Amino acid sequence: MAEDHPDLFGEATARATREIAEAASVFAATARAYLQRKAQLDRSRVERTKQARRERQAQERAQHADARSRWAPANDPSWLRDAGLLDTARAWGAALAYADPVGERFDRSAATAMRNCEDRLRDLHSSGMARYDRLRADGLGPAEAMRFSQQG
Repeated sequence: MAEDHPDLFGEATARATREIAEAASVFAATARAYLQRKAQLDRSRVERTKQARRERQAQERAQHADARSRWAPANDPSWLRDAGLLDTARAWGAALAYADPVGERFDRSAATAMRNCEDRLRDLHSSGMARYDRLRADGLGPAEAMRFSQQG
């Protein structure tokens, strides 16, 4: 009589092989899902970056247009001839950020308006502008020179 002994080693090997195959399948599915989610997040980040850049550019254009509307009158000789100290100073201040010829935001009309305002300010406040001119000759930037020229 032949005894039927179960092949315990064979069964264990088969079971282990099935479990390994199932685990590999789960790992592969998890990896695919992770990579898909990562790609989706990357695309979302790129889109947010593009959207943020577009919003920042739109804001910069709006700020430029606002500043231009405040300095533009200084390029009109009749406006400038009648402008008082405060209006001239406001136009000069609006042009300042756009008047630097090596700056990223350079606008030729801002530089012209700034020079026009400085000429008008020399008529309106000669002593302050004489100090401004000395400070500029000493190497100070326009904003610093204007601030210090009004202090003493």
